[in-house]
Amino acid sequence: MGAIRVCILFHLLLSGIGATAADDFLTALQRRDWHAASRLANRADGAATDRSHLIDGFRLCLSGAYAEAQRTFHTLVQSDDSLTRALAIEADGQLLFLAGEWNALADLPATPGADTSGQAAERAFYRFFGRHERQTVRFDRDSSTVPMPLRVSENPTLEAVINGRKARACWDTGAGICILSSSLASKLQVRTDGDVTAPVSSASAKQLRMQAGIIDSIRIGAITWRNVPCGILDDRLLEFRVAGIRVAGFKAILGWPLMQSVDMTLDFAAERLTLRRPQPATQPRNLSWYGIPQVTTMMEGCQDTLLFQIDFGGYPTQAFAAMHGRIQDSSRIDSIETRIGGAGGFTNYHAATFSQVTLKAGGRSRAHTRLVERIESGNLNGVRPEGVFGVAFVEEHRVRMDFTNGVFMVE
Repeated sequence: MGAIRVCILFHLLLSGIGATAADDFLTALQRRDWHAASRLANRADGAATDRSHLIDGFRLCLSGAYAEAQRTFHTLVQSDDSLTRALAIEADGQLLFLAGEWNALADLPATPGADTSGQAAERAFYRFFGRHERQTVRFDRDSSTVPMPLRVSENPTLEAVINGRKARACWDTGAGICILSSSLASKLQVRTDGDVTAPVSSASAKQLRMQAGIIDSIRIGAITWRNVPCGILDDRLLEFRVAGIRVAGFKAILGWPLMQSVDMTLDFAAERLTLRRPQPATQPRNLSWYGIPQVTTMMEGCQDTLLFQIDFGGYPTQAFAAMHGRIQDSSRIDSIETRIGGAGGFTNYHAATFSQVTLKAGGRSRAHTRLVERIESGNLNGVRPEGVFGVAFVEEHRVRMDFTNGVFMVE
């Protein structure tokens, strides 16, 4: 189904901030060129200190120190520097969302130039979540292994018990919030407020509206989550249709709000999922989160460390514009059309074909001859990944993802 997540605050484009110096600083920040970003920050009259702290916040975030990063960003949301303020509000919102601090998220200051109606809808969405008990997780055993059938596009699925009833769900690392179809939410008597909706974006680049809900319980194996915030979409938005005929679809998508509390291994060859209680570890971190999990990545012939999002709700490996600038022109052969499905249906994309682009992450090295050219959102943010790993990068392998310890490993 691909990545689907609430559009965290507030659709402000860089053009609304202006200034070449700000452009250069933002580019260095997004490329994670901390030395260049620090040098440019020190040249910003009246904003040097705030921009330096902003750099600190993003470095903390990418190192897994989310609480400290959030506190750093929160001190900057009233900055007199418009670029710092906009980036801090967006980053503070991302980390408050991760922590489930809904009322604090709703109380963030407005970003100049934001759509006020959309912003009000988002605030109501978060306040609905904030009126209910916080999400909890309980482990009846330290480890559970359940079947993980792969559908035709190789995306993982599982059977969960949601509000006491069995339901087939997509297990989607790219989903920032759990999603139910309206018919399933009604059948399961999910707590809702029909007047509370918010805009969402999907992997197919569709802009949709989603109703807020609270799931009483979700059980997978011996693990139970309670009071899980969710979004509810019309059934047709979770279906794929060709010539008007339904060819695939899901009633439930379970995502990162559940995954962040477990150490999980997805065995794509054996089609099974193992969920474990996280244990403290000291190994180097390569997994972080910023709206979606992301892993540090290397490309053959490139000295820079790249950042790829992990979206096992989708299949292809995708490249943002920042990635294409790092690939040698001589390796590019042609461009073809392809389609990517997500909530709301299919969207056509270009896919560049190459002689070979070799990417390495989590101990796995794979040569690619085709990369989908992914269009980035217009949201202003300080973390800009180079691409997205779908199932194609890990198929027939075992993948371990442990958010607590920041581990992504492919065996």
